[in-house]
This record gives sequence, C-alpha cells and structure tokens, in this order.
Amino acid sequence: MTTKPGFHFLLLICVFMPAAGQLLASSDARASAPADSGNCIQSNLQTATDDSAGSELIVHSLAALYQVDTGKIWRAGSGYSSLGGGKAVRSDQQFRIASIVKTFAATLVMQLVEEGTLDLDMTLGQMFGDEVIDGVRTDELHVMNGKPRGSSVTLRQLLSHTTGMPDYIFADPPDGRPSLLSVLLGYMESGSVEDYIGSHRMNAESALRHFVEAGLAASPGFLPGRDYSYSETNYLLLRFLLEEVTGETLAVLYKERIFDPLGMKSTIVEGADTDTGSLDLVHQYWYFETVDGKYRNVDMTPAGRAIPLDYVSGTAGGMISNTEDLARFIGGLATGQLFNEQGTFKQMATMSEQSINSADSGSFHRLYGFGLTRVPTNRGGTLIGHCGFWGVCAFYDPESRVAIGAAINQAADRETFMGHYISALSGSYRSCEGHVDRE
Repeated sequence: MTTKPGFHFLLLICVFMPAAGQLLASSDARASAPADSGNCIQSNLQTATDDSAGSELIVHSLAALYQVDTGKIWRAGSGYSSLGGGKAVRSDQQFRIASIVKTFAATLVMQLVEEGTLDLDMTLGQMFGDEVIDGVRTDELHVMNGKPRGSSVTLRQLLSHTTGMPDYIFADPPDGRPSLLSVLLGYMESGSVEDYIGSHRMNAESALRHFVEAGLAASPGFLPGRDYSYSETNYLLLRFLLEEVTGETLAVLYKERIFDPLGMKSTIVEGADTDTGSLDLVHQYWYFETVDGKYRNVDMTPAGRAIPLDYVSGTAGGMISNTEDLARFIGGLATGQLFNEQGTFKQMATMSEQSINSADSGSFHRLYGFGLTRVPTNRGGTLIGHCGFWGVCAFYDPESRVAIGAAINQAADRETFMGHYISALSGSYRSCEGHVDRE
C-alpha cells in the first residue's frame, strides 16, 4: 500500500512559484486592463480554482482571499461537491479543516498567557498535578530509559512540538499492536470506511489512554526540549488544559474568543454545535494504492460523517469551516485582532531553533512556532499559517496583507497540489496589486 501521512512541501511554494506564473499567464493580460481591482482579482481567483480542479484526484477546489485593510473578500470554487459529479461545489461550502485547528488552539493558549492565566514555562505537573485524567498519570506521559519525565514537559514544548512524545495516530506502538492509522488503512483497503466509522468510537480521553497503554508514552524520540517532531499528542493535551483552566468547553472558548470577534459565521466545532448530518459538506478523499497495485479514490466522509481520528481532540483537529472563514481567521490573527499585545502573534510566528535545526528537512511543518509554520516564496517573502491533512490551508502574506483560505479536500499528494495552488492563489492577488485600493 502506498501512502504517506505527513505533509512534505515546505519549499514547494518557492519551487513551484514559476509554475503558478504559467498557470496565471492567461489572466495576467486581463489583470493589466481593468480599472476595478475586484474584477481582476476575482477573475484570477476563478482561473486558479478552475485550473486546479477536475482531475481524477482533485474533485473540486475552493479558495478565498481576504484583504485585511479593506475587509474585502473574494471567493471562488470549481468542480463538484462529490466524486461522480451532479452537484457543483459552492464557493462558500464547508469542509473539515483537520490540523489547521492547531492554530486555533494555540491562539486560545496565547490569549490565556496574555491574561496571566497560563505561563509558557509552566510544566504539566504544575498544570495537571499527578493525573491528567483518571488513570493517566502526568509523569507517565514521557518515559525515557525507564525514567518518567512527563511532569517536567512545559507548555512551550507542547505548542512547539518539542516534547519528544510520539504521535498517537501515526506512530507504531512498541507493544506490536497496529497504529491507529494502520487500522483505518485496513478498512480503506477493503473499501469499508463507513464500517470503520460505525465500529470505532474514540474521544480525547480514550485517545490519551491509548497513547499510554500502547506503550507510546514509553518510547519518546528525545528528551523534552532537545529536538523537534510534529505530533498530534502535543495538541491533544492542550484540550485537557484549556478546559481545565477555563472551566469552559472548547466550543464556547472558540466561539467567544475567536469566531464571534472575527465574524466567522460558518465555523463550528465537530459534534458540539450542530448535527453534522444536517450540513451540506463537501466530500473529502484519499486516493491511494492498494496492496494489489490498484488505485482507489476513497470517500473519507461517507454520508457526511467524519472518521473518528479527525475530531477526537478539538485542538489538533475537529473543526468545520469554509475558505472565507479560514481567510478571516488567519488574517485577523496575523494583524493582532485577537490579542491585546502586538508582540503575541510575533511570538507565535517565531520558529523554534529545534525546528530550524531539525533533520527532517523535507517536512512541510519542519519550521514551526506555536501552531504556525512559515513558507518561503521565490520573491523573498514569507507566508505564515498552517495546513491540514485533507489538503486545506490558511496562510497570511505580510507583504500584501492578504489572507488565503484554500481547499482541495484530497489527502493524496496534497503537498504537490497545494504547493501549486497556494502559489497560484497568492499570484491571483499580487498580479492585480497595481489596482488594489487599500483605503
């Protein structure tokens, strides 16, 4: 079976920017003529989405641009809501955003740091005491060479993925049982994702217990603070912390502290706000090679239902949104609309030394701060944001002060496709900049 769960396109936006220029070449001529920048941007944006959708892999593409100084939004969509056609995708249609949720969770943490409720150098022992949840001892979350160190892990290390704790979804347990991802892949192999959803129940508590009971906590990659390794486990723990220190559910915290202040009307927490069966979600796919060498584009959201691994935490995944709301979020976050102090976002967006020096030079999330990554462009600029497993991204361009929300909703080869796509979307705005009104 050929599949690769991690993102691997850290430099693709830089590498593929020339391809994006070719992609938009047909719209560059139109861009130089209109006096109305809105028409220019909308035309280029639609061209980018049209050129990205329609293949066997990419059933649809969605995008939004948000100019934070004017509040203007441009949206576009192309393709069909699900494989097989029939229903055209809408530009405002919702989808699951996977690991972009980490940026939302890190934002809540930094708000609480500003307020003095939390401190980045607080340890798990100080935050949770002896147990995180019943039966899961804090010290046992990181055991290396027989020595428990879980209580000494800091909040800063959780946010920056420098704890050394393995990923509870992707890592192979040392006790010989299959990883949670491998179990899912087995069901995909047989074409029965719906059976998997119906037979597997998981929540944040059971996920954390699996991490300890399967021996993952006793096989860390390194001592806390010594290196960098992207891990869902770090942000799973933030869920327990955020609800513990505030006395509120994640759904309430996100709504009151992020959604409402930024006017995000299409974003919800999975399982907390609305019955997802009543939502008209686009479908998300995973095109992969089976053991017999055949390829299958598997619908990972049959009947609108999500696989349990996608929503157990609410801090590493588990949110539904659309491209407009994602653009509003990353744009508002980057321009200080969610913080009291100007330096807070800068602190979030400062890449850790451990990630800069990481040996995993090909990983998209190699450069990492607190819930944010940086991606260089070939013009010497940088995009700041995060991506999720289903080929969904939210990035901010500090140079043009434009935010991008984008989705192709395909897990396979997403690094290649999203590298091209984000480059094209960035170019959609920049090729019209001579006409942009920032008043």
